[in-house]
Amino acid sequence: MSTSRTSNTGRSRRKVKKRRAPLRTILSLTFAAILCVGVYAAVSAAFSNTGKIQVDSSSSSTASVPILSKNPDTGAEKAKDSDKTLDLPAIVGRDDVEQKEPLPNSDEKLIALTFDDGPSADSVAFVEELNALGVRCTFFMQGYLIEAYPDAAKAMVAGGHQIASHTYDHPNLATSSDSVVMEQIDKTEALLSAVDGKENHYLRCPYGEASDFVRSYVKSPLIYWSVDSEDWRTLDREAVCESIVSHAYDGAIILAHEIYETSRTGSIDAIKELQAQGYTFVTVEELLKRRGVQIKNGETYFDAQNKGVNLYREDVDLYFGSFAE
Repeated sequence: MSTSRTSNTGRSRRKVKKRRAPLRTILSLTFAAILCVGVYAAVSAAFSNTGKIQVDSSSSSTASVPILSKNPDTGAEKAKDSDKTLDLPAIVGRDDVEQKEPLPNSDEKLIALTFDDGPSADSVAFVEELNALGVRCTFFMQGYLIEAYPDAAKAMVAGGHQIASHTYDHPNLATSSDSVVMEQIDKTEALLSAVDGKENHYLRCPYGEASDFVRSYVKSPLIYWSVDSEDWRTLDREAVCESIVSHAYDGAIILAHEIYETSRTGSIDAIKELQAQGYTFVTVEELLKRRGVQIKNGETYFDAQNKGVNLYREDVDLYFGSFAE
């Protein structure tokens, strides 16, 4: 009898264990699920503020993002890297800002054509030809000729060209006294400012000669050149054109003189050929700024090649402020 009871008790316990087994499985799975949810929530909270730029449209949030601009041909937005902290809504003109992958730098080929020693009686007509071709040039002018041809300088500014200083009457500043240097720079600066309302116009020293005093006194960069057309030597239209075209490269600053007819006609021919090769003619200021050059007073600049920065024109103000035009 005792043996029978023991046997029955064992069978009852086995039945209970079998009934409890599914319950244990369900409880284990439920606990595992709760644990997984808790871990996921903790990880999400830890990383929720990384990898994205969040802009609250009700506040003026700032962050470092690519600069956005419009492609004039397609209207599509372009983006370029910036290490600056900028007001995102102000840049793109809307409150909702999404982080965009930066596009490659523009492959636009830029070149600056510059003219010394003017203006002249033929400057206005020459500027009209340049305007018709859609180019922007830089004119390094002598002060006494600005006084003689005031309409020429005004036409240059009206056409979007850059006016700059070539001193008052072309002395060698490297061998001039300090007082002469100051007078040559200041007198011409006043004349240029009266035309465009700007200050600290770029300077090209006559003969490319400067002294330590010139570099310390001037309140602008010193602009030299990387391509000399030698137009004054040849006085030949075809030779001027060939010299400019054959030596042109992306970022070059080209020297010519608009006071010679052969220089004007040869330059126009060269512009047409280089435009056909994909070049965009810009002022010296635009060239330097679009290439990201940090312009400093008294520093000498010969060119501005593409070294990884090639800003779109409409983005330059975000970095440097307005052009001189």
